[in-house]
Amino acid sequence: MKFKRTFLQNNLVFFLLLIVVSSQSQIFLSGEEPAKIKWQQINTDNFQIVFPEGFEKQAQYMANALAQAYEYGRITLKSKPRKISVLLHNQSVISNGNAAWAPARINAYTLPPQDSYAENWLKQLAVHEFRHVVQIERMNTGLTKIFGLLFGQGAAVAMTGIYLPWWFIEGDAVVTETVLGNSGRGRLASFEMPVKAQLLEKGMYSYEKATHGSFRDYAPSYYNLGYQMVAYGRAKYGANIWDLAVENAARKPLFLTSFSSGIQKTTGKSKREFYKESMQFLIEKWRKIYEQTKTSNFSKLTKETNNYTNYLNPVFVSEEEFYAFKTGMDELTTIVKIDKNGNEKVVLAPGSSYLESLSAGGDFLCWAEVEPDVRWSNRSFSVIKLFNLQTHKKITLTTKSRYFSPQINRNGTKILAVEVTPDNNFFIIILNVTDGIVVKRIQFDDGAFMMNPVWSDDETKIVMTVLTEKGKNIRLLNLENGKSEDVLEFSFAEISKPQLVANHLYFVADYSGIDNLYAKDLNSGQITQVSSVKFGIGNYAFNPSKNKLVFSNYSSDGFALAVQAVDKSKEISLEHIQINKFSFVEDVKAQEKGMVEIDPANMKNYPVAKYKKSNKLFNFHSWAPVSIDFDDYSVQPGFMMMSQNLLSTAITTLGYQYDMDEKWGKYFVDFTYRGWYPIVDLKVEFEPRRDYVRYDDSAGRYVETRIFEVDQLETSLGASLPLNFSRNANISGITPFVSFSNISQFHPAGYPESLSENNYQKLSAGFNIYHYRKSSVRDLYPKWGAIGRFRYVNSSFTNLRKSDMLCMEGIFYVPGLAKHHGIRVYGGAQLRTVGTYNSDNVISFIRGMSRPGLRDLYRFSADYKFPLWYPDIDMGSVVYLKRLTMSLFYDYAYGMSSNAESYYYSLGTQLNVQTHLLSFMAPVNWGLRYVYIPDLKDYSFNVFFSIDFNVLY
Repeated sequence: MKFKRTFLQNNLVFFLLLIVVSSQSQIFLSGEEPAKIKWQQINTDNFQIVFPEGFEKQAQYMANALAQAYEYGRITLKSKPRKISVLLHNQSVISNGNAAWAPARINAYTLPPQDSYAENWLKQLAVHEFRHVVQIERMNTGLTKIFGLLFGQGAAVAMTGIYLPWWFIEGDAVVTETVLGNSGRGRLASFEMPVKAQLLEKGMYSYEKATHGSFRDYAPSYYNLGYQMVAYGRAKYGANIWDLAVENAARKPLFLTSFSSGIQKTTGKSKREFYKESMQFLIEKWRKIYEQTKTSNFSKLTKETNNYTNYLNPVFVSEEEFYAFKTGMDELTTIVKIDKNGNEKVVLAPGSSYLESLSAGGDFLCWAEVEPDVRWSNRSFSVIKLFNLQTHKKITLTTKSRYFSPQINRNGTKILAVEVTPDNNFFIIILNVTDGIVVKRIQFDDGAFMMNPVWSDDETKIVMTVLTEKGKNIRLLNLENGKSEDVLEFSFAEISKPQLVANHLYFVADYSGIDNLYAKDLNSGQITQVSSVKFGIGNYAFNPSKNKLVFSNYSSDGFALAVQAVDKSKEISLEHIQINKFSFVEDVKAQEKGMVEIDPANMKNYPVAKYKKSNKLFNFHSWAPVSIDFDDYSVQPGFMMMSQNLLSTAITTLGYQYDMDEKWGKYFVDFTYRGWYPIVDLKVEFEPRRDYVRYDDSAGRYVETRIFEVDQLETSLGASLPLNFSRNANISGITPFVSFSNISQFHPAGYPESLSENNYQKLSAGFNIYHYRKSSVRDLYPKWGAIGRFRYVNSSFTNLRKSDMLCMEGIFYVPGLAKHHGIRVYGGAQLRTVGTYNSDNVISFIRGMSRPGLRDLYRFSADYKFPLWYPDIDMGSVVYLKRLTMSLFYDYAYGMSSNAESYYYSLGTQLNVQTHLLSFMAPVNWGLRYVYIPDLKDYSFNVFFSIDFNVLY
């Protein structure tokens, strides 16, 4: 028996700390816009706003919002951030934002979402993302500031990611967006709903389960949980609680519990004790509301499940049958058909869908999907999809469009939708089902943003939610005369999902502190409460006869579908509804110095200048006294510097890396430019190499081997073209690549001239291709899929012995015997012509054996992987055990050398456990592998681990 150890196991603690600190300095690419876009900029005292040409109006708004955010958004963390760049991305249909660091900037994706709360989207981005800048700058003090000399900008964000829990980072930003505005997620009943339902129905989770999630149970996100904890802390202990905790973490980063001890200084409790105190407080408050809430007379329609599952956006196609989106931890998002008894059948798996957009009419289901641009990762589209219920064919009606919340009319001939142009102009559009051509486009004079438009029964009117600086309202648009009217008063209350049925306007609102369905009689003006549930409803639909209502009803197990008879006599007038609200907002808002409020008519107008793409192509932001390979996070002695421009089109790394095995080092420079359609990469490496030269006598008998140190300079120029063809529920793409290298060698005295050549060249070309099904949260492999890799390397540009290498690999995924079981099959071939200069091996050898000297290699392997246990074991803040999986594998290889053929095979099993160490957000995967080699009757154990940093971005 052999027990193999590696450098990682021998230096585990050092490696973990080093990787954790250094990983935050890695290259974080925010994507690229199309090369044709021209850029402009606004410079203020504290911000540089860079934006596409034609987006000036919105950029001016953002500049004004950021100026106010700077004034009010840093008070309670006592920070004064340096000037920072803000990049506005208007080509994407994904509504998002992030405060990236190393290099420091804010990325704002400017498309407003269809489920936006009652605040301008750009204002939301400005306040929330700037608060993250404040957090990171607050960490840039004390010993952390000294670390900045070693690591550059990466130091502050690394310390932030290590010592500040994500529930605080995002919870604090949500608190800020809430109290510095008239709305905000902290005011929404739907936002507190997941935490409330979990606490009241499933009880309090352990700290680690609540903050790191679970594969067994649904855990609300750190946004939902973090808001409640941060707001509770400020409401009970004052505004300084979090400033003191962050300062303590920054000044004492060598103590892993420094943030927790910072909380303890104010509250007398550790972070775990504080979590329990805040959750117990909420349980007591919410339990009283829960017990006092009377529910309406509805019954559950969908069947019970042991897994967290959501049924969303039900739409009727007949009195007895309707369709809905179904999603959850256990499966992909699907569209299912459901009958009156709750029996369901999967119809299809859509692509990345907006789950509020399903509608039905004629023979069609209709919804919108996100489709990526083929090349530019920061450009995407929202296209309308149809499914013919008779032919079962899926149709892509529009291409390269930006259409949202499509609603097909009753006979399936026209579709109503919201169009948002790249410069954030908003339109209601009507298009034909037959050809997708827009026949009507309507824009409101007040510039209102439209959400979730719906046809009236007679299709003469459209009802929608609108959002302006005055808040939200519901607007009726008369298609016959083009006139519109607002049905309610503008307010910052949360209202959504309107429908017009006869002379009644239905909509969802949280007047009572819980999202319920309300109706306004358009004749009398009276508003009544239609539904009453414990936690909240989502989407709803009336059957064709309008005597039944189906709605999504939330519990700790997700949104189930419920059915309720329409009975006007049992509806409750707005004046008599039971209001059960509890909120921290007013207590926390009193601690602030002002609010972010924008009057578009009286904004400051900042000067605008051009922004050249060539600006600061080299922007060195971080460095490290080690050399880090960001592909596998391996660390070697040395140093490196990292540069990235604001547009993420020019990335440079340079440094020195020392190889402890070979006892020498190399200098390297790697420059990548991603702003053209092909990605261009220039690499330069200078390193010494050892050549072993055999000397024979005149009879060919071995005499000796001499070792020569040869200095080598390799310069490579390459190009690749990543093309993304992902559509529907499949992820697909191909990346062809080519590179040409020149190798110059400087030989020492005495080196045999017959073996020497000062310059030779190498050509590499190939492609990577992939096509696989999207996976659910619990899946270990894609259910179906294939990945192919082809590579050819030729070193014929030399006067010595020519060499080349052809490598072909294929990976195939198929389902296993049970749910979440998966099979991975690999096949590869590597064929060589051996010469003087040979390329490194591409195909790895069988598990459990070192690679012998082979010219050609054929390899086959099969893995069967399956989950064993979702333990959710919390061992203090040291280790949280999240998932245990096992795989069985078999490897086979056939190799040929110059004079022999050989066969090799091994088999074994591997046990993996996914954990979180020391409450760090990135999961650590530990593995124990047993390998048996029958031919040698030998076996070995390998221990290894990896860290998944992808969750941090």
